[in-house]
Amino acid sequence: MRGVFGPAQDQSSTGGCALNDVTDVAMPTDQADESLPAAADRPSAAPHVSSRRVWLTTFRPFELMAGMVLPLGTYSGRARRTERADTQGKVMYTLEFSSSGMQKMGGHALPAGVVVKEFDVTDFVTFGQLIVS
Repeated sequence: MRGVFGPAQDQSSTGGCALNDVTDVAMPTDQADESLPAAADRPSAAPHVSSRRVWLTTFRPFELMAGMVLPLGTYSGRARRTERADTQGKVMYTLEFSSSGMQKMGGHALPAGVVVKEFDVTDFVTFGQLIVS
């Protein structure tokens, strides 16, 4: 018996795949792979994101970005938790400042039309420069 690309191959020696004579690469047969769960059985890969307001406190001034110093005090911020079924949750902390707030700290004015600028302060929380309450 002759296959599409040449003589028929014994598929048991190639793991259920027919060898393509032209490229010598195993090509999947028309049989459905029953080892994969049906699409409805697979967990969703879309992350679940939750957000909540937190208070972030610093007890000494530090440079938030080049030339912009965050004075000591307590600031309203956000904690965003991203969770997936297959991975551990990750938390990201952010602070938002208006153009005038940034200028008071030594930053530049925001471009026209931009109301606030968000800063990722997760590393500052991780290293203890900002305390979450």
